[in-house]
Amino acid sequence: MGPVARFPRVRTRRHCVPVVFRICFGLIGFWEVCRYFAHGWIKLYWIDPKFHFTFLGFDWVPPWPGECMYFRFYLLGRAPVQHNAGLSELTPRDEPVG
Repeated sequence: MGPVARFPRVRTRRHCVPVVFRICFGLIGFWEVCRYFAHGWIKLYWIDPKFHFTFLGFDWVPPWPGECMYFRFYLLGRAPVQHNAGLSELTPRDEPVG
């Protein structure tokens, strides 16, 4: 029995990303968010400043107020953990490509 017969999901496009990259990417993302919480950088860089630079054409988008920024960083830290656990795929079933 060959590897394709044992692991039919290998042939799908979304499982082509190497597992090592997925794990490292998720751990680095979670680690960075933990550093922002541990060092108090969320308040220092995102809540306290009175002026925030914006992208051209997006002057109308204000930064989130006070405590909501902590919730935003919580979601930002939760995303890589879900990605590592394989919960980021939204498709209900595996469909072969091609």
